[in-house]
Amino acid sequence: MKKVSAIFFCQRLRGRVAGLTLAWLLVLLPLQASAQCEDAVTASAALNTVTVSIGTDLGLFVTQETNFVSQKLLDTATNEVNGRLDEFSGNISEALTAWVDRLIPVLQLITRQLSAAQIDQTRVLGSMMDAQLLNEAINTRNVRRVEAQKRYEPSSLSCQSDTIGGRGQTKAYQMSRALARSFALEDSGRICNAQNSTAAAGTYAEIKSLWNEYVDKFCDNSKGDQGCSSPGALPGRHKDIPALLWGDRQTIDMSMSDNQLVVKAALRYLIRPLSEDPILPGAVNSASGQQALLTRRAEAARINTIYNVLGQMVAERVGGSGVNAQSMRTAGGMPPTDASTNASYREIMQSMTKDRFYNPQYAIQMVGSPEQVTRDQASINATRLQLLSDIYHRSEEMLFMEAAAYGRDLDKQVPSPAVSSAELR
Repeated sequence: MKKVSAIFFCQRLRGRVAGLTLAWLLVLLPLQASAQCEDAVTASAALNTVTVSIGTDLGLFVTQETNFVSQKLLDTATNEVNGRLDEFSGNISEALTAWVDRLIPVLQLITRQLSAAQIDQTRVLGSMMDAQLLNEAINTRNVRRVEAQKRYEPSSLSCQSDTIGGRGQTKAYQMSRALARSFALEDSGRICNAQNSTAAAGTYAEIKSLWNEYVDKFCDNSKGDQGCSSPGALPGRHKDIPALLWGDRQTIDMSMSDNQLVVKAALRYLIRPLSEDPILPGAVNSASGQQALLTRRAEAARINTIYNVLGQMVAERVGGSGVNAQSMRTAGGMPPTDASTNASYREIMQSMTKDRFYNPQYAIQMVGSPEQVTRDQASINATRLQLLSDIYHRSEEMLFMEAAAYGRDLDKQVPSPAVSSAELR
């Protein structure tokens, strides 16, 4: 219907435009008159009338067409478009509202399902990662366990080293410290003229006792010693200090009385062979007697300092640890007679720091076994620290001994009271 009206309108408009165009052409184009039928005034008036009529008709036509376009086209089209838009808006609004009302629950369900899927996927991935990390941790632990078992797997050398250098070494060291103090304490009675000691009656009585002991035990006429026709039971051992302190046999069995006698005689011979005469009882309460007693005590204190140093050196070679070092020492080439089954601290240290490295099996077990090297390196480091500690203590003891000897020399250089006030030169 609307399409037919538009076509009719277009045809009508085309006809009117053609008529107007022809009229204007007739009016505006000058034509040559064929004959002079009327005068110019009449013709001009007629032409004006025609022109006015055409202009009036043209204005009416324009007005009519304008109204037609406004009413028929614009208003109708606008109303129709508005109607169609209202119809479309109503339809689409109802459809969209219904669609949205149905869509929201669906979207909520989809969202819930997607969230559950994502959460479940995250859980699965997390479980897989946890399982992977757990497997890696288990594998790492197993590898380290195997390496530790290989590294700490005991061998004959490590067991031997731990047996000799373990608790027995600590026990031997503690025994040596205690013996060093006992040596000084035991000989202090003789130095201070204690009762029932060899020096209780004075120097001459002590010399007689020592002479009898020398002739009976230590005299060696084969080496030019005087006073005996045949060697004693322990010829020359009381003054054989190198063999006592640095000999190949590094353990002294103090359970034997002869060894006890040799150690005491050697320390006495080296530190203080003779003691002084005792102070008379009547002079003890006098000023000079008191001064003599103080001097004796100072002297005894210095001698004890020296005793502690040399006594420690001897005590470190005294057995009693319960450690059997024969296997390690003989494997290193030492004769069985020089190895002890009840080793001293010094023999234990000798075995740990020297003898075991001379064992051919030591190098054989080290080659191709990094774990054995690492394990033995720990033992070597511990032994080295122990040696450094021994060197430090020995240096400290030597310093005390030198200080005691120097203090004794200074005391002997103190001037008497009669010249103490003299000018120094």
